[in-house]
Amino acid sequence: MLQPRHRSARRVAAAVFPLVALGASATAQSIYNYTGAAGGDLLGWAVSDVGDVNKDGTDDFAIAAPYHDAGGTDAGAVYVHSGADGSVLFTFNGTAALDHLGYSLSAAGDVNNDTFPDIIAGAPGPAVAAVGPGKAVVFSGQDGSVLLTINGEVTGDRFGHSVSDAFDVNLDGFGDLLVGAPGDDEVPFAVGRAYLISGADGSTLRTFLGNTERDRFGHAVEGIGDLNGDGRPEAIVGAPLDNVGASDNGSVTVYSGIDGTQLSSFSLPFVNADMGHAISRLEDLNGDSIPEYVVSARWQQDNGVTHVFNGATQTRLFIRLGNSVAVWSGFSIANVGDINRDSVPDLAVSAPLEVGTPVYPDVPMLGGVRFLSGVDGSPIRALIGPEDQTWYGHSIAAVDVDSDGVRDLVVGEPLGQNGRGRVEVVPSFTTFVGSREKISTRNGGTQNMILRAGPSFGNMTYFVLGSAVGTRPVVPIPPIELPLVPDGYFAFTFSQPGTPPLGNTFGTLDAQGRAVATFSIPGGLTNLLIGITLHHAYVVFDGSLNPVFASNAVPLVLWF
Repeated sequence: MLQPRHRSARRVAAAVFPLVALGASATAQSIYNYTGAAGGDLLGWAVSDVGDVNKDGTDDFAIAAPYHDAGGTDAGAVYVHSGADGSVLFTFNGTAALDHLGYSLSAAGDVNNDTFPDIIAGAPGPAVAAVGPGKAVVFSGQDGSVLLTINGEVTGDRFGHSVSDAFDVNLDGFGDLLVGAPGDDEVPFAVGRAYLISGADGSTLRTFLGNTERDRFGHAVEGIGDLNGDGRPEAIVGAPLDNVGASDNGSVTVYSGIDGTQLSSFSLPFVNADMGHAISRLEDLNGDSIPEYVVSARWQQDNGVTHVFNGATQTRLFIRLGNSVAVWSGFSIANVGDINRDSVPDLAVSAPLEVGTPVYPDVPMLGGVRFLSGVDGSPIRALIGPEDQTWYGHSIAAVDVDSDGVRDLVVGEPLGQNGRGRVEVVPSFTTFVGSREKISTRNGGTQNMILRAGPSFGNMTYFVLGSAVGTRPVVPIPPIELPLVPDGYFAFTFSQPGTPPLGNTFGTLDAQGRAVATFSIPGGLTNLLIGITLHHAYVVFDGSLNPVFASNAVPLVLWF
């Protein structure tokens, strides 16, 4: 048996290592995990918060598998899950082959004024060889019945490619809806169109039209609240292939809720920037009582850039560049609330091809999600996917399922589990933070690993361990679970705490339950290390050496 070199660490190890040596495993340190019913379902293509549909005091969420076959080949399916216990509340199956129900998904607000939040799902049909115009279906949050079926106009429109609630735009007491049809070519080819739909009866209140051929206007739509103080909520529409200023640079346009006039439009002077690929409303970040919003340009500067806008002035507050080339940074965005407890709401941004890139084909493309500060866009925490090329983070949504006052993150991984798809719900609030996400093997560097277990664990013993394999299956240390896979690196961190490249990985937390450990490497290391992702997590032990707490895992990528 390996033995830690510190005597006090050996005492802790005696309580822990027998469990690790058994090779026992448990589920990942996620709140919930789901896998698609069959190969090719692509569960996790879309996910959404949906409000508290069963009125048990905990918000619920929906996940989609648009290629599920229960209602016909690729008819699609949507599953509404209880936030309280993760169980399925409703299952909605597509009604015809190639519907692709659940290609898009959103909370719908209360469209029938029964006090229950409802759900809208898009069924745009196939992107090629279209079989119809597409549709959007609104389901009751109270009993799962179909409240509205809204059909597109012309075959190939891809009506339902994007959907969103729109608040109550016409003030009739019923929640209204937004639906995008980026394939609409009534004027030129694929100019795109977006529809504002009455929740009361499904009629069209107004339409918004793209500018030029192939704009793909309506690729993303979002209701964003009242920005100009006129008492009506505004709408924003993305056209990621718009050619305003540069070829396929993309644009986003904000429309008045009171009359549909254009309030602002934003584009970029970058070719193929894809501005407007994803849009999300945010809470008030700057204290002016007006909500902000965020827009991604997933190909801008190759890495992808996230743009956060001031809702009042519709000018940018800050931007955040993706971490690597060609990772689709900003593919999906979520409003996660205040996860770092600084009184400013934060956001999450996904990059489904994160870590590896096509430029470095031998490096795995695991996908990832970054939590960013609502103050300035600085990173708070990162999640890294478990498998190569499974599009971890293709969809994300935030919902507080554990009633701790902090929204948790629903993450879709549609190519996971050999195409069945996978969804996990992970806690957003983190007790372990890394100061950086990558270290260059060429230049070297240090990641400070910040432990913040909290005052209830003050003055207790901590032990930081690591894995080069991943975070699942976890190590069970009853009654807790450590989100690391035992491997050779785990054995090293276990037997040699504080030995370089590690520093201060075993010790005593301060009275507030805090400490800082480090991982440091010199420059000039072998390129064979490029692409390795290490994860570290820590265990806290009480005075009797009983394990009482395990942190989240913090990733670190060794890079070129």
